Amino acid sequence: QRFFDGVGHGLLGDKSSMEQVLLPHDGLLNVEVRNFAGHVIVRGDRGDRRHDALVIFDRRATHRASRGEESEKSLPQITWTAEIVPAVDPGGVATLRIVTGTQHGEPWFQQVDIEVLVAELGRVEVQTSRGRIQVSENRGPVDLATSNGGVRMITPWPLTSDSVVMAREGDIDFRVRGESAFTVDAETVGGKVFSTCEAGRWLAQHARNDHDSLVASLNGGTATVTLRTVDGNIRIAVAGDPHGVGNFATRP
Repeated sequence: QRFFDGVGHGLLGDKSSMEQVLLPHDGLLNVEVRNFAGHVIVRGDRGDRRHDALVIFDRRATHRASRGEESEKSLPQITWTAEIVPAVDPGGVATLRIVTGTQHGEPWFQQVDIEVLVAELGRVEVQTSRGRIQVSENRGPVDLATSNGGVRMITPWPLTSDSVVMAREGDIDFRVRGESAFTVDAETVGGKVFSTCEAGRWLAQHARNDHDSLVASLNGGTATVTLRTVDGNIRIAVAGDPHGVGNFATRP
């Protein structure tokens, strides 16, 4: 995906600069990303990342071909920090914290695409704009928000804690295992809500349920999963193998 994005940006005259950072860490790791703009990918359970976390920053300036020189000179004005914050409580989970920003006078012409790879992914929080969010293999809850982009979360681990996904001008694709337990509250403006349940006990009898909203209970869970988007569809899939679900879901 990064290759094709790069080709497209190059043809349009956009400039980019990529950096990689390795942060030593063993075991479970939470991830928090505060990105002023750009795509964010967070992945866990990678066999080649057993003793560190890999973070890839791809600075991009999108002034287009007529301002190519200015675009390239603006790249150093994009800043980032990445650090592993130790757990506060004994036995707690450390957090990889990533923050980006820019000092450029026209920040709407800039973004940072971020990719994070860790061995064991816990809780994930991402805030960005003008970009997609993709999270996979997380063992904990998520709090994800973007504008001008969609969100995809796929985890083979049971989800039993409160989670929130907010998008705008993009779809939400939310896939979990059948052992998960929660109440889902999904609503879209300008789109439709689709769902399928191949595993677990699914109850969807709320009076508010319609083509653009859904309230349903999975395995009687008390946690709440809130899904919201504008000008996009919401797809919810509950399955024994969330990665094996196709791109389309229909109400069970």
